[in-house]
Amino acid sequence: MNPFALYDDLISQIPLEAVVHEAICNNTAYVAADTGVGIAAALGAFQPPTLAGIPLREVAHLAKSWDLAKASLGVAALNAYFNQIPAKSTASVFDTAASSLEGKKVVMVGHFPNAVEKLRQICALTVLERSPRPGDLPDSACEYVMPQAEVALITAMTLANKTMPRLLQLSNQARTYLIGPSLPCAPKVFAGKANVLAGSAVVDAKWIREQVKQGKPVSKLKPALAAFEMEL
Repeated sequence: MNPFALYDDLISQIPLEAVVHEAICNNTAYVAADTGVGIAAALGAFQPPTLAGIPLREVAHLAKSWDLAKASLGVAALNAYFNQIPAKSTASVFDTAASSLEGKKVVMVGHFPNAVEKLRQICALTVLERSPRPGDLPDSACEYVMPQAEVALITAMTLANKTMPRLLQLSNQARTYLIGPSLPCAPKVFAGKANVLAGSAVVDAKWIREQVKQGKPVSKLKPALAAFEMEL
């Protein structure tokens, strides 16, 4: 299997004529284009050159970069195309999914601090984290624990760091959720790989731009984001 096939499928959906207006990578990656605005969590510092007028698809190719800051900008470019959907909700997927997690073996990839303690009370939760907190396992444990999961909750930041394709393979027997503002809303691409897409769309692009320029992380941008949750 070509692990970059997922990225190529996403990139190929972007119209050739779409162009970038502005790109910022300052704790949050931000791309404004003809199609709209996309954001992603920034995995490192990157001062992008002026990308105005560059094809959006070309910038989205950065998602395949091993410079993870550049890859974050590429994911934001993907989201500038895919995440232009009607705002639906501000509800957390961890709340809407709670009843289906009760009593299950659940593996969470990425430590979601607002959800961990609540979920530990209702399910057998294992948390995999690149920088483990007390009670977490290192993310290298994924090969051992994910095949045993009944439910997998995977942060969309794994798209930029290149672990998502393998994680989706390892969780192919589980009910799999892809979660977070870095997630492209691309049901045709993720069909057969995940069961639920739970991400965010930008609803106040002007405010988001100002916050990103000030160096605010994605976690501080919630007032200008609306959640989407899509069953595949």
